[in-house]
Amino acid sequence: MSLKIYYWNCASGLLRKIDYIRELIKQDNVDLFFVAESEIRYDCDFGCLSLTGYDIVAANTINSRGKARLICFKKQGFSKVEGLNEFNDALIFQLGNVSVAGIYRGFKLFEGESESSNFLRLIGDLNKLDPNRELVVVGDFNLDQNKKEGILHRELNDWVLEKGLSILKLGITRARLVTGTLQESELDLVITNTIKLKVDREFNAMSDHCVVKTCLPKFKSVDKIRKEIEFVDWNFDVAKANEFLKQSLQSKPIMFEKVEESNYQIMASLQDTLSKFVRRRTLVIRNADQVISPLIQKLKNRKNRLQKVWLKERNAISWVNFIRSSRELKKEVRKVRNNQIKNRLGKGSKEFWAQVNQLMGKENLILDKIVENGNEISDKTVISNSFINFFTSKINRILGDYEPSEIPRLPGEITLFNQKDIDKAFQRLSNKKSVGMDNLSGFFLKLLKPTLLPYFEKLFNLILVDNSVPTTWKIARITPVFKKGCKTNVGDYRPVSNLN
Repeated sequence: MSLKIYYWNCASGLLRKIDYIRELIKQDNVDLFFVAESEIRYDCDFGCLSLTGYDIVAANTINSRGKARLICFKKQGFSKVEGLNEFNDALIFQLGNVSVAGIYRGFKLFEGESESSNFLRLIGDLNKLDPNRELVVVGDFNLDQNKKEGILHRELNDWVLEKGLSILKLGITRARLVTGTLQESELDLVITNTIKLKVDREFNAMSDHCVVKTCLPKFKSVDKIRKEIEFVDWNFDVAKANEFLKQSLQSKPIMFEKVEESNYQIMASLQDTLSKFVRRRTLVIRNADQVISPLIQKLKNRKNRLQKVWLKERNAISWVNFIRSSRELKKEVRKVRNNQIKNRLGKGSKEFWAQVNQLMGKENLILDKIVENGNEISDKTVISNSFINFFTSKINRILGDYEPSEIPRLPGEITLFNQKDIDKAFQRLSNKKSVGMDNLSGFFLKLLKPTLLPYFEKLFNLILVDNSVPTTWKIARITPVFKKGCKTNVGDYRPVSNLN
C-alpha cells in the first residue's frame, strides 16, 4: 500500500473551500491532508468540516491563541504525537514505521519573541520525530528557497544535515501579483530521509499556494522496526546445578512410601534448580526478517555512509555510488537468504514444512473470537471454557459407559527397574520436544541425569509396586488445532495434548 500526504496553504477562508478539499481527498484517497492558514476558532462547529472516514485534528494553538492556523484531515489509524509546544502550529502523526509532520510558521510573533526564537521553538517540536522511522515533513516555513540567505535558512539547513534529511526540490509553490508584478516563491517545503518519496504540485484558483502532493509507495502499516523475543538461556554451570539439586534432594528426606509425595518432593527440587540456574531473557531486535552476516553488515555500513555523502553533495557521482552500494547489499542479502532456505529445506520433514509455511505467509493461529449460537464472543475466558466443554463432551461420547479403573497388574513376578534402564530412558529423551506444564525439558533433565538416576529408579519402582501414577503426570496442556471449515467455530478444531 502507499501513503498519500497532502499539504495546502488555503490562504484563509477555509469554509468557502471545503468542497474542493473534500473532492480532492475522495478523488485521490488521501491519508493525511494538512490545511494551513485555516484560521479555525476554538468555538467553531467542526461538524461543518466533517468528512466520512476522517478525523479533523487542530494544532495546539486552538487553545493557546483561540484559533488554529493548521488543521489536518486524517484517516483513522494514525496516532497523534502529544506534548508539542502549545504556541506552534504543528501536528505530528505516526503509523507503522513512518512519522509525518505538518507545520505552518506564520509571520506573527508573540511579544518579546524574535524570528529566530520563533523558528527554534518550531524546530524543538520537529526534534520529537523518531529518527529510526521514515520521516516526512511538509509545511510552509515562510522561507523562500529562492533566497537562501539569512540566519533562519542556515538554521534550517543545519538541522536538516544534522538529522540526515534532505529538502526535496519542488519548484514554485506560490505565485501572486503584487502591484502588477508576478511574485513567485518556494515557501512550501518537503523534508524527508527516504529516497522513495514522490512529490508533485497542483495549482488552483482558490489560493496563491499550490497543493503539495507527496506519496510514499510500498508503505507497511504494521510496525516491524522493533520486536521483543523472549527466550530461555540454557547456558549455565551444569556441575553447580547438579550440586545444588543434590543438596536440595538431601535436605528433603524422601521415604519413597507414597507415589504422590515422593514425586512432589523430586519435582519441587527440580523446579528450584530450574528457577535458579535457567534464566528467561528478552531479546530486542530491529527487524524480525533481517539477515545479518559480517559481509552484509559491512555493505550496509558502506551504503549508509554513501547515502549521507549523496544527501550532502547532491551530485551525479555520489548518487551513482550510493545506488551501486544499495544493489550490492540487496544482491548479498538475496544470496544469503537463498542459502538459508536451501539449508532449512534439507534438514527434515518438520523443518521443510515449517519453511514452506513461512514462505507462504502462514502463521500460528491467534484466535481472538468465536461464534456461538449466532453470538460473537471475544472474552478469552469464555472462549477457553467453550473449548473445554466441547472437548470434554467429545471425549465423553467416545468413552461412553467405560469407567477407567486401576492399572491391571501383569501376571507373574514384577521385574524392577535398575539405573541402567533409567539411563536408557534418559538417552531417548528428545531435546526438541516442547515442555509441559512443569516447564522441564528433556535437555535440562539429561544434564541433571547423574543426580537424578538413583531417585528416579526408586520412584519408578514405587509406581510399579504401588500400581499408580502421580496425578501431575496426567495433566496436559491442550492446544486447539484448526482442521477445516470456519475458524470461529469451536467444532472445527481438534485437541492436541502436551503431557508433562
